[in-house]
Amino acid sequence: MSFPNHDPGNPNSMAPSQAPNDPYLSHGATTQPAPDRGRWWAGASVGAVAALVASGVMLWAGRRWDGVVVTQLISERLTELLPLAVFRRALDALESDAKPLLLVGLILAQVLVGAVVGLLYVGFARRGLRARFVGAASLAALAWLILSLVAAPLGDIGLFARDVSGDVWRTQLPFLLGALVFGCILAAVAPWPGEPLRQAGADVQLSRRRFAAFAGLALPALAAGLYIGRYARHLRVKSPTPAMLPAASGGDFQFAGMPPRITPTEQFYVVSKNFVDPTVDGTQWQLEIGGLVRTPLTLSYTDIWTRPAVTFTSTLECISNPIGGDYISTAVWSGFPLRSLLDEAGLQDGVVDIELRAADGYVESIPLSEALAADTMLVHTMNGQPLDDSHGFPARLIVPGIFGMKNVKWLTGIYAVNHDVQGYWQERGWSDVATVVTMSKFTTPQARTRHPVNQTIMLGGVAFAGDRGIRLVEVSTDDGATWQRAELDEVISPLSWRLWQSAFTPLQPGDLFVQVRATDGEGALQIDKHRPTLPDGATGYHRIRLTIVDARAND
Repeated sequence: MSFPNHDPGNPNSMAPSQAPNDPYLSHGATTQPAPDRGRWWAGASVGAVAALVASGVMLWAGRRWDGVVVTQLISERLTELLPLAVFRRALDALESDAKPLLLVGLILAQVLVGAVVGLLYVGFARRGLRARFVGAASLAALAWLILSLVAAPLGDIGLFARDVSGDVWRTQLPFLLGALVFGCILAAVAPWPGEPLRQAGADVQLSRRRFAAFAGLALPALAAGLYIGRYARHLRVKSPTPAMLPAASGGDFQFAGMPPRITPTEQFYVVSKNFVDPTVDGTQWQLEIGGLVRTPLTLSYTDIWTRPAVTFTSTLECISNPIGGDYISTAVWSGFPLRSLLDEAGLQDGVVDIELRAADGYVESIPLSEALAADTMLVHTMNGQPLDDSHGFPARLIVPGIFGMKNVKWLTGIYAVNHDVQGYWQERGWSDVATVVTMSKFTTPQARTRHPVNQTIMLGGVAFAGDRGIRLVEVSTDDGATWQRAELDEVISPLSWRLWQSAFTPLQPGDLFVQVRATDGEGALQIDKHRPTLPDGATGYHRIRLTIVDARAND
């Protein structure tokens, strides 16, 4: 066999062992070959998977140790920067899907950043086991610095999370774990410069090892994807379907589709700003009463439980509850007036607002007049049991007549201030007054259902007007042309909703529209003009379509 390009007497000629397509020898020991297109894609893919797994780890760690989640930090700044009109359209279009979609979108953004880092990394990485360790440490340090110097300040918790409420390590531990996972996966699996991705002959074994490494990423990627997807679904169903009576149980207002007068705790609606709600340790929790007071107070969980308590029934409604929506529930609460704490602390002159702070960093405020109202209560018990985590354990505020966003959960601080405090949602364009607007809705029958002609249909639902009460509910079975008075259930409490019912017998087949409206205890009729939830709460009559069918036509 001859080699035409090889001259044994010429040291610069090409030897058989130095074939032009040998990526390891033809470039020398220290020269880095430029990655081909396949290697670029491999680096980007590994970086994307590393970021996905790291995101899942940080979400898990944030939940596990009650720390800060990076997606939460970014989302809070994003919602603050979004134009109000965009925020309103997104909220109206997505409703309860908004939070899970935001979580998934932010995770995908992190995956994209990981892909870019992986793509760049394969262009600079060096061969060798030692280089792998150096690369992993460098990538982990880079990821940690991005989280600490970019994400943390964006989330308003300062450089390196120094301004976070609670222990800094609860934030830094998820950051460190996520950074280490990202760095180790990318450095371990990304292809070396000059490493064959698809070769024959002597390189088949190496290629198989590379394939095994890529395939090995599937398991953590699948686990992270399933965990994130499952948690996004948890956010979607965080507010459970409201409890409805499954069948007639005897007595008025107790037929199928009607809600119970008192909402079971597990069916009470849940809304918060968080992807991960805090879990507060009652043995370590303290409530601080400070600001413009003569005697600052610090109370423990035992302190609030040993104070004389009163029990009352009150309805809560979220300001983002759409017309006919389910973000409204009623419970029996136990606690004591906020005024008693403020009197004990002794308010100084010039107080304008009472600022409220929570364990999740949430900030709200209520005017001093509301804080001193006899029915503004600090509660620790719900439906006969201590508050659970989702409803504000160890303590929350109940402010009748004001939408739920000011009924702060997970309270940690109450401060008297001499200015109007713009809270978390006010900074994002929502109402500062947040007075509950009169609402009424159908809970039965469901819209777009079919009913036989000449058979009675029981219409029913709830009406609510905050602390103003409900005087009258009316229904229309001809799309608003005429109105008939509905029957009202007994008054459960001056602060709660009222159930209503009305029997209706359709006389001819076809589609019809039914509406409902309420008049509050002060004689003011519910606003008929439709407006969106943002910024002051939705208004307009609840209107549903029913289809009346001739029973004989179905025989």
